[in-house]
Amino acid sequence: MARSDGQGNDTGSATETQSPQAAEKGTAELAAPAHKEQDRMARRFGAASRAERDRIISQAREIKFPVGLRGYDRAHVDRYVEQVNRLIAELEISSSPESAVRHALDEVSDETRDLLQRAHQTADDILARARARADDSVAQAEREAERMRELAERESRRIAEAAAHESQKLLEGAQREAADVREAAARDATELRESAKRDATEWRETATRDTTEMRQSAERDAAEMRESAERDTKEARARAQRETDELRASASHEAHEMLEAAETRARELALNAETIWRERRRLLEDVQGVGQQLVAMGEAELKRFPHLPDGARAAPAPAPSSADS
Repeated sequence: MARSDGQGNDTGSATETQSPQAAEKGTAELAAPAHKEQDRMARRFGAASRAERDRIISQAREIKFPVGLRGYDRAHVDRYVEQVNRLIAELEISSSPESAVRHALDEVSDETRDLLQRAHQTADDILARARARADDSVAQAEREAERMRELAERESRRIAEAAAHESQKLLEGAQREAADVREAAARDATELRESAKRDATEWRETATRDTTEMRQSAERDAAEMRESAERDTKEARARAQRETDELRASASHEAHEMLEAAETRARELALNAETIWRERRRLLEDVQGVGQQLVAMGEAELKRFPHLPDGARAAPAPAPSSADS
């Protein structure tokens, strides 16, 4: 069955609404009585072969119309093609003569050629106008693209300049901040060094003072201990000297008293010589023993206190003379 080409732009709503009068006229003629069509077709296709007839019918059924921008109304053309196909089918079913079928096909072909010529002409006009409009649109699009490109370039330059300016500002700010940080770090380091020096000086001074005070305190304690020891030593020496003197005086006094007593006793016993000599001998022995004891005590005291003056040392008790013995 013949059909219109569905490819291309669907411009049915934008096409002109021309009524194909030729298509309606052909439809009316095809709807005439069957015997009239048979006569025409018999005169026109008298000796056509069956193969030629089948080819023509196939071409009539498979005909395609190109779609134009401003051609005939597609709905009218489709209705006309449908009517032609229906008529061909009715003629084939009713076993009409071949001449009638060929005549109908010839009529349809004539109308189709007219439609195609007008469609091609209209399509050429539409194509020319479309090309002109396309050229205008392309030129306008190129101008708009150039304008947009210029705007984009200006905007890009502006953004690049702004970005460079902002980057420069950020770089300068970062440099200033880095300089401030370095200065602050240098000040802090200087302050820390000075503070450390002050602390070290204070610690050294404190340690020196503490050491001096401890040394002075130790020296004072040592001096006090030496003075105390010297005082104790002097007191001990004086006390020993006094005790020695007292012992020596006491021993001398006792010895003197014993001598006096012995002499008195000797005088008293002079009458009895034997008794006197024995008594005297005993007394002398006692005195000698006491003297030896006193001498031993004095030497012991001298050993305890070796720094006593030599004049203060007690003289040893005199040994008994040979005459006394």
